[in-house]
Amino acid sequence: MTVSSEEGLQRIMEALERISEEYGMRINLKKTKVMMFTKGQPSKVSIWLRNAELEQVHEFCYLDSLLTEIARCDKEIKKRIAMAKTAFMRKGELLRGNISKDLKKRMVKALVWSVALYGSETWTLRKKDIKRIQAFEMRIWRKMEKISWTAHVSNEEVLCWCKNNVL
Repeated sequence: MTVSSEEGLQRIMEALERISEEYGMRINLKKTKVMMFTKGQPSKVSIWLRNAELEQVHEFCYLDSLLTEIARCDKEIKKRIAMAKTAFMRKGELLRGNISKDLKKRMVKALVWSVALYGSETWTLRKKDIKRIQAFEMRIWRKMEKISWTAHVSNEEVLCWCKNNVL
């Protein structure tokens, strides 16, 4: 739920507390945090519940995705790429082995890209984020086909191969 003012958030928190108590539940004040999303410079908000001010955080991990108050996703992308690289390396021998290209690509899609792109629908991408993802993609395809960085094979040629052999 989005709220456009600090007062609006305070009213929502009070309503949540009231309804929770009606059902015999209590909000855990130690686990409840406040984060304000903004395009500009983040500012301090003061939200109180049961005479305690809730902690304001600058980033928060939710469903294994890192959310930041300035809506940047560069840390999340770096984390996802590292996790996907680990997933690839675990299956590296298999993916670089003598199995069909079609099967290799299906395995990369299932084992690597599902990890790399988890939560990507919520990302706010900048040009450098897109370049980082594209560089990772090229690294995966080149490693899978044992194409050295020093080989004179352009990224376009590698992508053309991928396009012609896409599922």
